[in-house]
Amino acid sequence: MINELNKKVEIQEEIKIEDGLGGFNSSWETRKTIWCKIELMNVQLTDNYKSLAVEGTHIITTRKLNNIKSNMRLVFKDNIFLIKYIDDFDKDFIKIICLIKNF
Repeated sequence: MINELNKKVEIQEEIKIEDGLGGFNSSWETRKTIWCKIELMNVQLTDNYKSLAVEGTHIITTRKLNNIKSNMRLVFKDNIFLIKYIDDFDKDFIKIICLIKNF
């Protein structure tokens, strides 16, 4: 399994910064870089007026992490994976179910 963790992925957390007008601006900050295996579960295509929307569900497997939360996201190259579920029942690895959208 270790040799299948061949994708370098960033774990990012959203940070909110006061804008001085009573509101907030948000930004994403990289917390950690990890090695993962990325597998496609399914793809859904939606034909919107003059455009095609693609939504893919992926399973991302990595070594056990204690500090990953569902409000974080994963970034691999130009792809942003939104975390939907974290399966951490295995003692050595976790599986993260993610959603990716391209419009």
